[in-house]
Amino acid sequence: MDMSGKRRDRRNRILRNGESQHRDDLSLREKEKLILKDIDDEIVPRGGEMTVEQLVRKYLLQKTGVRHNTEANYNFVLNNYQERRIW
Repeated sequence: MDMSGKRRDRRNRILRNGESQHRDDLSLREKEKLILKDIDDEIVPRGGEMTVEQLVRKYLLQKTGVRHNTEANYNFVLNNYQERRIW
């Protein structure tokens, strides 16, 4: 603690309630920033329950500037994959 009674880390930053700092780990604030950035970028932590097919469909929806025939071929492959799925 410093003279004002606030807890500080080794770099003299004020620690919030419930916050502590470990030597070889990211600080909680840095982890929080990374998590919020992933959420903003719509990144699902640990992959969630997304299948490969869902991931490919999401990728194709976000892809721009694709010619009509290329998009038709992508859809053909996806539909062909769906029909041959083995349960």
